[in-house]
Amino acid sequence: MSISINYVGFDESTGYGVAAANFVKALQSENVDVNFIKIKPGHTEKGGIFAEDHSINNKNYHLAIIHTVPEYYPYWFKFEKAKNENCKVWGYTAWETDKIPGHWPDFLNQMDGIFVPSHWNKHVFQKCGVTTRIEVLPHISEFEGKCSTSVINKELQSVFNKVGDHFLFYSIGVWSERKAPWHLLQAFTEEFAEEENVSLILKTGKEDWVNFRRRWQRLFRKEVGSSSQAFQKAIRSYKPHDNIYHIDSELTNDDMANLHKRGNCFISCTRGEGWGMGSYEATWFGKAVAITPYGGVIDYLPKEYAYLFDYRLIPVNCNYGKASYSADQNWADVILEDAKRKMRHLFENSQERNNKGVLLRDYMMRNYSSAHIVKQFMEVFTNG
Repeated sequence: MSISINYVGFDESTGYGVAAANFVKALQSENVDVNFIKIKPGHTEKGGIFAEDHSINNKNYHLAIIHTVPEYYPYWFKFEKAKNENCKVWGYTAWETDKIPGHWPDFLNQMDGIFVPSHWNKHVFQKCGVTTRIEVLPHISEFEGKCSTSVINKELQSVFNKVGDHFLFYSIGVWSERKAPWHLLQAFTEEFAEEENVSLILKTGKEDWVNFRRRWQRLFRKEVGSSSQAFQKAIRSYKPHDNIYHIDSELTNDDMANLHKRGNCFISCTRGEGWGMGSYEATWFGKAVAITPYGGVIDYLPKEYAYLFDYRLIPVNCNYGKASYSADQNWADVILEDAKRKMRHLFENSQERNNKGVLLRDYMMRNYSSAHIVKQFMEVFTNG
């Protein structure tokens, strides 16, 4: 069956944007007829903020995929159905706590179907009242373990030079309550002395989403803090340590691949992941992964291949996104003593961690190749 697809996704370097771009690229590589509409977040009632006028494209597509948070779905469902009432309009989304936002089911249930990246997501969505068809469709790797030989970003190269031949833990994620990078900083500084040959790179964006607020001095406009300032404040709370490096600048895709290539272990004390692109990409590079096993990560991180931290569930408490995050939701809170034990074990057992990294990479290649996932996607529409 030959189908044409109108694909809508965020034009940004966070999880949604990267996942959408990767999937469109994979569809194109399999010669699927796909049109990619990139939007910037905002104006949900208008379908987003557009780089160009999408309304001039009057082609009637067989299928529309709206790879965004569900608040954008009503606009796109109406837009696509107005052009072609037979067009199937599907959403593609994820969530990271034990309950989806209370206003989501109405958005989700109007769609012809929903893709989620993990079986964990499917269970949570159904538990929370989503009755439309739900299919599990994993995200596609951007790199599949491949790294170019292009010149590395000067800041990143400078950090690599300082790290030298140290064992390198590395973490990738925004500075937010959900990613909880301060837990990782605390665990590292308490477990490792400066004279040990071990370093940590913390890659974030420039924003501190913990310090999200409205400022009355600026007519109550929403503002976020600086991740650099938040990092400096956090690090002063713990034992001084010269082997921790914070990178908040934008890195190219090649730079990110080089970070995965150089690192020895991807690590995160996250409170929950819809999928977890950072740890996912690390597996493709054959790296050890140490992470809180709450959310979509458990789909692709078998416990015998990864280092999974013990955790307890706590109520969500979050300044940013209060329309979606609420105190009746729960997410994970890592047990720091267990994280520290596993970090020490990783550092001191090179053969074991390297073997697990290879096993993870082989597991990815068998189960999560782009061709395999595109085939899985196409079968949804050819088999009913």
